[in-house]
Order: sequence, then C-alpha cells, then structure tokens
Amino acid sequence: MRLVSSTLMMCALAVRPAFAQDDPVAGERAYEVCAGCHGFLGEGNQTIGAPRLAGIEGWYLERQITNFRDGRRGHVDGDVNGARMALMAQAVDSERELGDLLAWIDSLPEPGSSSGTAQSGADVSSGQRLYAPCSACHGSERQGNESLGAPGLVSLDGWYFAEQLKAYADGLRGTHPSDSYGAQMRALATSFDTEDERQDLARYVMTLQR
Repeated sequence: MRLVSSTLMMCALAVRPAFAQDDPVAGERAYEVCAGCHGFLGEGNQTIGAPRLAGIEGWYLERQITNFRDGRRGHVDGDVNGARMALMAQAVDSERELGDLLAWIDSLPEPGSSSGTAQSGADVSSGQRLYAPCSACHGSERQGNESLGAPGLVSLDGWYFAEQLKAYADGLRGTHPSDSYGAQMRALATSFDTEDERQDLARYVMTLQR
C-alpha cells in the first residue's frame, strides 16, 4: 500500500477533541443499543455479521461511526450490514455522546482471542507473502499506525477481516468521494483476486492475535 500524502496525515490527526468529561457510565447507557448485535462485552457476533469492538482503537471506531453517520459508509446498494450500521449511527447525534460511547467501549476487557476465524485450511505462508504491501501502513507486526490512519489488525476477527477485504474489492466500501482512507484500502483489496487469497491473508493476520 502506498504511504498516504502529508495532507491525509494531517487529516488523521484532526480527530474529535478529547473531553475531560467523557463519561463511560453515560456511554454504557448509550451502548445498550449496540449490545444487541455486538455483545454486552463488545465480543461481536459472527452469525449476524457484527464484529467485536473490544480492543479496537478508539480513534478508528470514532472514524467509522462518523463515516456511517455522515454517509461515507453503509450507503451502497447490497451492503446490508453497512446499511444497518448507518441507521444505528444516526442515534449518536452529538460529539459528547460519541465521546461517552467511545469511553465505555475503551473500558471493555479485550477478548483473549478472535470470536471468529478465517476458513480452515487457509495458507499462512501465502498470507505472509500477500501481507507485504499492507505492512507499509499497518506495520510489520500488524500493530497499526494512527499517524497514517491505519488501525491495528491484531484485534480484528479473522472472518470480519476477510469479509471487509471482499467489501472493498466489490465496491461496497471505499467508494465515497470523501472516504480517502477507504479508497486507499479499496485499491489494495482489489489486488487480492480470489477468496482463497483473502482467507490466506486473514489467517496470517490472526497469527498475532492477542
């Protein structure tokens, strides 16, 4: 993946200002709506396509909730799960409420392992080779890089990771004109030609699951 321009780097730093008053207790109340799909401990639910949230960086969750709320994600025909999230994100109607929600999610204990896996039989060595261009942004240890807007990958569900690669490749994600990071990911995801390659990559990423 090509490194983002200095302009995008500046955008990555322009995040919601942290409020000293961010209230995880209020965030817990707001999260009750989310828990129906993502679980009370943010563990996710593969059966209904809801990824785990515990352990994901707050700045990345903030960007995605904002993308759903503002129409940069979840508004392409065929993106059923995205459309559902876009609707739910409308309920987070203030920066204060968003801050409280993120504070609560940040307080959740991180699961010890993924709640879902890539397909059995996926080739880790093939995935390691495929990951080479990803490391420029996401890091050699899949730790992520906030200054580049690249989240860590080690806390993601394997099934969700593979699913999102397909969503990018199929044009369900990363096509909105103002979604610069999504466009960058879509350019990379289209280089993985088959489902086997996406599963191999997902399996490799999971080798460093915390």
